[in-house]
Amino acid sequence: MASQAVDQLSHKEPRIKKLLETIAAVKEANRRFKENSEPGGGSDRLKRMFRRYDQDHSGNIDGDELYSLLRDLGHLCTRDEAMRIMSGMDGDGSGTIDVDEFLHWWNNAPFTTMFASSNVNR
Repeated sequence: MASQAVDQLSHKEPRIKKLLETIAAVKEANRRFKENSEPGGGSDRLKRMFRRYDQDHSGNIDGDELYSLLRDLGHLCTRDEAMRIMSGMDGDGSGTIDVDEFLHWWNNAPFTTMFASSNVNR
């Protein structure tokens, strides 16, 4: 009922139609922002980032690949520190990180929000 009234108003008044279009655009932009910034959101973007650093295309990130990712995120760590970080991420003890372990780490580590606009995400 309300949408019919809005449709009728928008046909009679171009300014109202423009306002409704602007509101719809703002809602869409807000939805996209939430998708890319909230935990669990933007998983396609994160999977692309994972594949970018999986340089040997093994489906896993090893210590050297994680080291590169962390450095690009601005975490100036040593290779040994990267290996220690990886051991904390490596839930199955395989010595590498698969995409699910990476997504779990990204979505649950409190510090990853500061990386949300990093160049590594593009």
